[in-house]
Amino acid sequence: MQKEVINQYNNKLEEQLIKLFHSSDLPLHFNKTGNKEFTNYQRVSIIILFQRSKKSLRDFVVEFNESKWISYLGLKKVPKKSTLHDWLTIFDMKIIRKMCKVLLPNEITLTSIDGTGFDSWQRSRHYEKRAGETHIPHMPYAKADLFIDVKTQIILDYNFITYREHDVIGAERIFKRNDIKNIIGLGDKGYDSENLHKIARENGIIFYAPTRKRDKRSLKEKPKGKHRRECVDLPEFYGMRWINETINSVLKRTQIHFLRSKKSYMKKREFGWQVILYNIKRKIKLSDKKEVQTYFCLIIILCPFRTEHFPHNIYIILTIVNLMTKNTVLEISREVYDNANVENLKFKSEVGINEEVVRNISKSKNEPEWMLQKRLNALKIFFDKQLPTFGPSLADLDLNEIHYFLQPDAKKNATSWDDVPQDIKLTYEKLGIPQAERDALAGVGAQYESEIVYHKLKKELEDLGVVFLDMDEAVIQYPNLVKKYFMTNCVPVGLHKFSALHASVWSGGTFIYVPKNVKVTQPLQAYFRMNARKGGQFEHTLIIADEDSVLHYIEGCSAPSYTENSLHAGCVEIHVLKNARVRYSSIENWSKNTYNLNTKRAVVHENAVMEWVNGNMGSKVTMLYPCSVLIGKNAKTDYLGIAFAGAGQYQDTGCKVYHFNSNTSSKIISKGISKDGGISSYRGLVHIKAGSINSKSHVSCDGLMLDNISTSSTLPSMEVKENDVKVSHEATIGKVGEDQLFYLMSRGLSESQATKMIVSGFIEPIVKELPLEYAVELNRLIELEIENSVC
Repeated sequence: MQKEVINQYNNKLEEQLIKLFHSSDLPLHFNKTGNKEFTNYQRVSIIILFQRSKKSLRDFVVEFNESKWISYLGLKKVPKKSTLHDWLTIFDMKIIRKMCKVLLPNEITLTSIDGTGFDSWQRSRHYEKRAGETHIPHMPYAKADLFIDVKTQIILDYNFITYREHDVIGAERIFKRNDIKNIIGLGDKGYDSENLHKIARENGIIFYAPTRKRDKRSLKEKPKGKHRRECVDLPEFYGMRWINETINSVLKRTQIHFLRSKKSYMKKREFGWQVILYNIKRKIKLSDKKEVQTYFCLIIILCPFRTEHFPHNIYIILTIVNLMTKNTVLEISREVYDNANVENLKFKSEVGINEEVVRNISKSKNEPEWMLQKRLNALKIFFDKQLPTFGPSLADLDLNEIHYFLQPDAKKNATSWDDVPQDIKLTYEKLGIPQAERDALAGVGAQYESEIVYHKLKKELEDLGVVFLDMDEAVIQYPNLVKKYFMTNCVPVGLHKFSALHASVWSGGTFIYVPKNVKVTQPLQAYFRMNARKGGQFEHTLIIADEDSVLHYIEGCSAPSYTENSLHAGCVEIHVLKNARVRYSSIENWSKNTYNLNTKRAVVHENAVMEWVNGNMGSKVTMLYPCSVLIGKNAKTDYLGIAFAGAGQYQDTGCKVYHFNSNTSSKIISKGISKDGGISSYRGLVHIKAGSINSKSHVSCDGLMLDNISTSSTLPSMEVKENDVKVSHEATIGKVGEDQLFYLMSRGLSESQATKMIVSGFIEPIVKELPLEYAVELNRLIELEIENSVC
């Protein structure tokens, strides 16, 4: 029974986190400069804890100072009473209403509205001293109109005032704000108004309210007003309106008498916080009140922000959820990635690589002659190049035992999931791709083996000129763009042996072109899945962000686990033109029989920004060094990377940056974790060309070992040819400290929980930059690695 409750909780948790994240507009800090000791998510969570405590500010601060919430929230200091009081004034009604709205149910059909006044006996003790000041002590000092969803009993919107006002006026305000269309509204006879009916119709509400007069004479007369006449016959479900009165009563009994503020505008805000509290209680049904409180505070901690302001301490997810589930590991396992389908291929090349294999790949795609020649030239370079002499040994990788082209028996580039074969569709549904598209993404591409099986872009982006195709189609439809940018000045064919291999046998991948001045506000995503034994995947991603454009692109990768080795040697080329900004986020979760030898590079032009966010899990060997070439003035790049190496794994990752112009800047933050004998190493390069004056670069690489048999190392390289620059580097390598464990365990955590919390805090600078659902997934996977749950 307990397990069922936990499973239900986790599903709702993930659903609410994703929905909240993509619906909010709250920045991490209100002020761009000045004091930033507290983030907005910390402020909001403490305010909610305060509202929940039902204590005075003074008593709450004393109690909070001795609670575990200080560590849960990652606070650098404890707020004072005056500080907390100031916070109550900075969150205005617009923000509070926004937080209310992101908690609404998915489907709303039947609603109800009702108003209620709060009499003197419902006042809090904070008003008792002022009770005698009024000549009419029983006159309502406040009034609220609640607009609710009848089915879920969630409050959709509210109107709160501190003076006398007719119910109709409050309802008009609410209906004008309504953006939910095709719903039915119910109201009592106090809302019988032709103007209100008209406003309701204009805002997508079919509103039913009985006429005020109910004597025999009035029944014979039709009510005046077209909209009133249309709704005069009350439907059978009108009797459901009593639910609204029940909610009014609940708020009166449990929430309202704890309002503290004297000023009218502050009362409105306090009431808004109480509505949020009520909605969370209704929406999430857990086993006891403590779980409700903890879950609610967790949601508020992670109150979603705009895509450029990701949550700060997402590692709190693991800590709090573990405490709530009594140290039960989250319901995720490697199984969803490791399960392989029965091979169902239209074509499968023989193992090994030769000219015939390359020609067959090109022929199957009806490629132009110039692409075939590029492949054949690359094949010659591949045979001439030697394997890398640095990093992990590739002696166990037999390139003659790999299938270089695997064509699934599926419709290519389907635009509906219904057209994807059932076995492939089930694989992607387990990975959450269709749901992610519906909830959060502007476009999705899904590659299975060597070809794209699904591809779709939202129409509004197509209308803006955004191109989001699989790479095979782009070669045919946009030959000039592809010929100009495909493996030319970004990733040359002869860069190394595996770039040449990729150029000769590449298949599938993503092509993105964002026109000038177009800002893609929602991420585009591609997911690459390998299935066959001894398979190779060589997808090519080519992104062109034209001047003054913005793009966030996400890649996910996985493969089932076999005893034979597999190879992934994809390539990512990104061209960030003048004043453009691109963020590339990826979580690579290959199975532990896969060699991940990927190549990623970006060319960054004047005033452009390139951001890399990488999480590397799984794979037997990883050699991955995303590179930014800063060729324009004021070009900038940031790299945030994390690698986890378990038993039998070697994660050799890092970043390369070439400063080829003045006023360029780069910032590299890398985290490596090793366990059970795994090897994690940072290998990076910062090159500053002569003449690149005023360039800046900072490199920070840290390694954390969870036992005595693992290895962690940092191998940075700096090549500085110019004096007028600022270059800094810092590195740390160490084990989990006994003093850290002792402190956390003294706060009530087990050793396992304490270890996971330390690791989560260690990787927090990287995780906070991932989209929320990816951050949750990465944290889950790392937790399972620590628990020895990943195969």
